[in-house]
Amino acid sequence: MALRTVAVLCAVVIGATGLSGCGQGNVFSLSVGDCFNGGFDGAEIADVEIVACNSPHGSEVYSLFDVPGSEWPGMNAVVRMAEEGCVGRFKGYVGLDYEYSEWYGAYLHPTEDSWKRLRDREITCVVQPEFGQVSWSARGSSR
Repeated sequence: MALRTVAVLCAVVIGATGLSGCGQGNVFSLSVGDCFNGGFDGAEIADVEIVACNSPHGSEVYSLFDVPGSEWPGMNAVVRMAEEGCVGRFKGYVGLDYEYSEWYGAYLHPTEDSWKRLRDREITCVVQPEFGQVSWSARGSSR
């Protein structure tokens, strides 16, 4: 099974209210608005626990986008695209520029292996509280 690499941006923490499905989920099936636990304690992940956003959770998906092209661009290029793309999409979901937000940002991105074996091109942008978990959504929180 191919895994996806996790990386963390920098900012600061908190949110509003939202709902999503509950249960085990593969990182390849996450959708915008999904809240989940797990996955950010190691370098590569495959599965996370999807929970309702009004339940305690540590992560919330705020954007998904694909890395362009068919050739593996290299890890540095993928990381740069993830950082720039996620920061650029942050305000549209949270309602406040990333650098002024209380939320921290993170992202999941393809590895060279998942790119080649699974045609994985997707970057998943995630907001997280600075510490612990929250029981509300970051969507429209302007925090």
